[in-house]
Parts: sequence; structure tokens; C-alpha cells
Amino acid sequence: MTLASLKKKQRGVIVDFLDERVASRLMSMGVLPGSVVTMIRKIPMNGAIYFKINGANIALRVKEAGSVSLNLQ
Repeated sequence: MTLASLKKKQRGVIVDFLDERVASRLMSMGVLPGSVVTMIRKIPMNGAIYFKINGANIALRVKEAGSVSLNLQ
């Protein structure tokens, strides 16, 4: 499962990054494997997806969110 497939208020734990560029960006913000993620909302028409990760709100593009794998919690 990926971040892009989470539904509203669903939680998961990040397992791995499938894209090095996205991984680098997220890790520089402190988002590491093992971080707990909650999906807050999706903007219609493939807009950004808002997540709460480690207490911070972060917006990701659908393609970026699709490159982060996780396990449901």
C-alpha cells in the first residue's frame, strides 16, 4: 500500500521509499521509515494530498505519495 491509496483519517507506518528524490526530500524534513502517517484530505482532480506526519502537516503530489510504501495501523 502507498500513501496515495490511504483514505481520509486512515493511519499507517512508512516502510520504504520507492523514489530516491522523494525519499531525500522527505528525509530532510524528518520523515523516516517508521513514521506514523494520517491522511487528512485530498484535493479533487489529482491535487495535493495532505498528511499529518510526526505531528506536522505535509502536502504531497499524488505521484510523490504513490512512491512511499506503508503498512496500515
